[in-house]
Amino acid sequence: MSSSTNRIEIRQASNVQEALEAMRLYHFHLLITDLLMPLRKGEQCVANGGNYLVKEMYKSRSKVSIPLYIVGLTGNFEIASEFSNIWNVWKYEPENIEWENQLRDLIFHIVKINGKIVKEKIETLFVEGETDKIIVDLAIKLFHPSFENKVVVELTKYGGGSSWVERQLVIWGKTLFIGSNGKYLQSVGLFDNDMAGQKSMTDVETQIPLDTAGRETFSMFRHDQKYARHLIPIFKGGIILPITLEEMFSPECWIHARTRGWLKKRKLSEDLLQDPGRWDRTNQSLTEYTNSLNLPEENLIYIQEKIDDSQKVTLVNYIQSLPKEEQRGILCAFEPLLKDIFVRLGIYNITS
Repeated sequence: MSSSTNRIEIRQASNVQEALEAMRLYHFHLLITDLLMPLRKGEQCVANGGNYLVKEMYKSRSKVSIPLYIVGLTGNFEIASEFSNIWNVWKYEPENIEWENQLRDLIFHIVKINGKIVKEKIETLFVEGETDKIIVDLAIKLFHPSFENKVVVELTKYGGGSSWVERQLVIWGKTLFIGSNGKYLQSVGLFDNDMAGQKSMTDVETQIPLDTAGRETFSMFRHDQKYARHLIPIFKGGIILPITLEEMFSPECWIHARTRGWLKKRKLSEDLLQDPGRWDRTNQSLTEYTNSLNLPEENLIYIQEKIDDSQKVTLVNYIQSLPKEEQRGILCAFEPLLKDIFVRLGIYNITS
């Protein structure tokens, strides 16, 4: 696959020989190879066809233009581990669209990298959704305006979430871009601190091991109580609150959201308790137990309610409409978070 400004060109080869010849004639950004494929026209598929193609590409006598990205695609995932030379392997299942999502994200990444990052050499922060980008961009303007043009905040409007951020980091870690300073170009993934976010962070660590060069090119951050200090009493009370973007907003914002009907009841479960043994479930409901912790109302509101998904955009629009000083109060948790992110990206001097 090769791309221009507004066009993607796709060429197909039916065997290893044809694929090598195409790469001698054209430069491709992406190679997707079946793991089972024939070596030459008219021959039967062989189990090591895809692996043979990749090995031949790297031989000097092949004289091919090696693609920036290499992906193996197979319906027989049991043989995937044998293809260590392939950049990544996706499982093809007609009833499962995960490989389509991965391909879409990779093409999105290639277009962005080719059109922006490679040319501009700019660090990137990947976020889970549209409201995340709006808030992060606003917080940069409020607290760190000098960094507005030093980092790009990326998202996808369709099919985002923690799994999308996860895939972008894996792609980035496999790419190993060199910045203008001669070092690896850096990126950061910002995750919600909920089950989905924690799983995605673990999956990234599995796909890009700690001792590999790829792990030097990106970092992972999550919304955390060390930044949202208004949540610290909740954790001290033994409640493990899932912290998403909205929990980072100040209590005053949440109280206003309640008055406007933008909240809904949070589904409480034992999983929220650091020490479930402290809850007398025979004589107390979980709501009664959380009330017994004697936390102020400004803390209880986070435990017993959450932002209604249908009102998240409304809430963000409300924040955008406020005077700057009120915005700074609501989003104060993002000031230290962004500072740490900029330090990790290498664009903020921690001694300054």
